[in-house]
Amino acid sequence: MAVFGTGPFRGGRPPSIRVRVRAGLRGLPNALTLTRFALVPLAAVQLFDRDWRAAFWVFVAAGVTDALDGWLARLLDARSTLGATLDPLADKALLVTTFTCLALVGEIPYWLLALVVVRDLGILLGAAHLRHRVGRPLKIRPSLLGKANTLAQILLCAVIIGVGAFPVDLTGVDRIMILVVAAITLASGLSYLHSWYRRTWDGQSPPRERGRGPRA
Repeated sequence: MAVFGTGPFRGGRPPSIRVRVRAGLRGLPNALTLTRFALVPLAAVQLFDRDWRAAFWVFVAAGVTDALDGWLARLLDARSTLGATLDPLADKALLVTTFTCLALVGEIPYWLLALVVVRDLGILLGAAHLRHRVGRPLKIRPSLLGKANTLAQILLCAVIIGVGAFPVDLTGVDRIMILVVAAITLASGLSYLHSWYRRTWDGQSPPRERGRGPRA
């Protein structure tokens, strides 16, 4: 006979069905994130074929999984380092792929695609350089401009794909949004690079000050 407080279960009792179900669902947020990765090539095929309606629903499905994985991670207390890494990567893979396809089929200018890609590469290289200088992993938190940039890019893709999928007249809206996305992309990229520079020299003398002795 098991003594209360001993045995393989805490308190001498097996976990309730609710606890076991919750534990079994803890991997669901990451599974939804991986599903979003799987939707990326499907979205690319639909966009290349100009099957706008199918591409629109793929885009919607990706948005639903993005909302659900974060909500479930909080609900199930299943937030993890892996999930925190995969989630923004899945978002970025979908957005960059969508922008690339839209540029190749002539829906957005190539210069905007180049600006988006250069901005992302600049942030990645800046973060890698900063990590190398400080010698430890970094916690990168998206800035307000970064969040606004992601939202603007999503809205631009949704408008272009939605106009192709459904009989709506948004003449000129896409051109205005292209300029807005370009401005926010440039501003957020410069903001991140400025942040990297400040954090790189935080607590250190700038390069031009090194090697100088105290002033008389």
